Amino acid sequence: SRRTRARGTPEQRVAAMGAAQVEPHVTPFRPEDLTPSTPFPPDAAKPDPVPCDKLGRIDAVPFPGKFCGTEDACVTALPVDFCERLAQDGLGTPSWCWETRPPTCSNKRLACSDPTVVDRNRSELAGRPWCVRPADLRRYDGPVEIRCDASGADARQEGS
Repeated sequence: SRRTRARGTPEQRVAAMGAAQVEPHVTPFRPEDLTPSTPFPPDAAKPDPVPCDKLGRIDAVPFPGKFCGTEDACVTALPVDFCERLAQDGLGTPSWCWETRPPTCSNKRLACSDPTVVDRNRSELAGRPWCVRPADLRRYDGPVEIRCDASGADARQEGS
């Protein structure tokens, strides 16, 4: 078979093919065109956020109460050595790990004791749900259980 080559200038060849084949047909992207059987839920259908601590004992700033912030992961039971391990690498610990308590003055005539620094993790937080930054979880490098549905959206991203 012998191949034939169209003759004429490019403009003449385009005219011979027809304008419908040459003009681009671009439409805006509409997701419903790809999945017509899966409607998008209305905003009112979004589920309520899942609490990390149903008793509302999370007193970490900026989201005190029951829920974790968008960047925090919900640890179901904070390990007893969490703050101690973070202190070992020299990069510091979260502000909620330690608390400076005022001196106790039982008698006004006697000198008061010095303020004390308390490891809140060992004294009151160990074993209870808590919101922790993913970077601190990586530094802890130990076994922890995470409740994904109560964690913030940013903490659920791959690689966080």
